[in-house]
Amino acid sequence: LQTGLLTEPKGFLGSSVSGAYGDLDNSDTLFSGLQIFHETDNFYTTGSLFYGKTDTNFKKQGLISSLDNFKSSAFSVGLFSKKGFGEYDSFGFQIDQPLRLEKGRMDLSIPVGRTKSRVVLFEEYSMSVAPTGRELDFKLIYNWPFSSGLLSSRIGYIKDSNHFSNQEDQLYFATNIEFRLSE
Repeated sequence: LQTGLLTEPKGFLGSSVSGAYGDLDNSDTLFSGLQIFHETDNFYTTGSLFYGKTDTNFKKQGLISSLDNFKSSAFSVGLFSKKGFGEYDSFGFQIDQPLRLEKGRMDLSIPVGRTKSRVVLFEEYSMSVAPTGRELDFKLIYNWPFSSGLLSSRIGYIKDSNHFSNQEDQLYFATNIEFRLSE
């Protein structure tokens, strides 16, 4: 079980706001999470779930007057064998959802005109900034340790890349080879 506070100066959830949009002073994200691991004779399972709530503080407002009610999540679930073709290799299946904004609101103050005495007129707009999709990454994984390193291959399928429902689904293959230079 985990809980913590992440303070980001001049940013929020890895993003930043400045210039005509406003000047973000900082943000605080309070997060909680649960990680599990279970092992049997032939398999092991892993899982994690994280949830966070972010509050932002503006030093100076611009086109963006506030960013509020940010809630985010991430999760991962996996099942892995302890043996594959040989004694030390293994197979696994894993599903991940990278950090996703579940809920959030942005208030905008947009200039729409001016008076004869040159006073700028603004209209207020409020909009949800939650994404349209949910990225899910499905992976089949093969690991083979050898005397001086590790070979790891995966075949994966990504649905709704970057949490946008209009993104094309992606199929990929990756192989990593790690070598130990000294024992």
